[in-house]
Amino acid sequence: AGGKLTTYRLIAEETIDGLAKERGLKLPRCRTADEPLVESGATQFSGIVPPKFSREAVDHFCRNEWAVNLDDIMVRRSSWHYYDLDAAAEAQQAANWMAEIFSWTPEQKKAQIARYNAIKCSQPL
Repeated sequence: AGGKLTTYRLIAEETIDGLAKERGLKLPRCRTADEPLVESGATQFSGIVPPKFSREAVDHFCRNEWAVNLDDIMVRRSSWHYYDLDAAAEAQQAANWMAEIFSWTPEQKKAQIARYNAIKCSQPL
């Protein structure tokens, strides 16, 4: 069976409820559809929805999720490249923060921006 993110929860609920009924198990009804995907107010960087663009998030991705390139942050870790309307400006700011975190030279920062721009041009938005 397969599905998209938006339907996986329904598939899971129907599967558990169907198995319980088929096997005659007296289980409480599955609560998958009622449980929130992301806790309200939780600071979460690696979740279902992209985190808010922030230095804290960039720092988290660099220090805890092995992001070492600007495109790691913008495309793979945060998805800001796909979700945020001002991703180009955010990429510039993220590069500034990453330059501080990793002690990049101006040339290294410029190379990271060029690398991201090359990927950006090849990725559908």
